[in-house]
Amino acid sequence: GGELGREALRPVRDGLIRRTMEAFDWAGSAGAPGDGSEAGILSSIESFVLGKGGAPADDSGVVFLPTVAQAILENLSREIPSHTLLMMDFDHLPDVRVAGRNAPLVSNTVASVAQDASTYLVPPGSHDIFFPTNFKALAAMYARVAGEGARTT
Repeated sequence: GGELGREALRPVRDGLIRRTMEAFDWAGSAGAPGDGSEAGILSSIESFVLGKGGAPADDSGVVFLPTVAQAILENLSREIPSHTLLMMDFDHLPDVRVAGRNAPLVSNTVASVAQDASTYLVPPGSHDIFFPTNFKALAAMYARVAGEGARTT
């Protein structure tokens, strides 16, 4: 088998991660958009850490950010400004064992039986990794990227 990856906590310096974090209140209650403040997740994390608000729905403190979706929206808006976009995907995945908000389903099949993993740190190519789509977050990300003329439903 392949070697497992490892997690490392580091300060956020990547612009794509920052823009994704700022687009939606990822740690807010039940995944609802924030109160309109530009602080987004940073404000929610501060409130949670300092005990100013309730814990996020998943109390692991882990949030999986859809940075690839953010990059696609940015590229689409830049390259084809007069586009129309229709998106469909799963907003819920069954039996997710990985902890965290927006957590993926990590699964492989052995002898026609699905085997789900409790971590995404699996050998490359050994499992399929499926992320649910948070459509409220996607709409907020799209509105932020596309600007005032953006219309979402």
